[in-house]
Amino acid sequence: MAMLGLPAPVPPTNSPKRPAPLSVRAGALKWDPFGQNYLRLERHERMRAIGIVEAVRDAVGPDVELMIEGHGRF
Repeated sequence: MAMLGLPAPVPPTNSPKRPAPLSVRAGALKWDPFGQNYLRLERHERMRAIGIVEAVRDAVGPDVELMIEGHGRF
């Protein structure tokens, strides 16, 4: 995510160190929130990926399209 100018890892939404909202000029972001997982995700890994997506949505707002890359791994 650092390649996109986003902080990585993103602190949980209840964290006092949560980053400030970002200014995004692109109409969309595409990235992989799944880490090194392949073929399956354990529950805690799935919840972590969901948390990352939620944090990015909160950071960029509703007007930026989010595209999740799975690399054909799942």
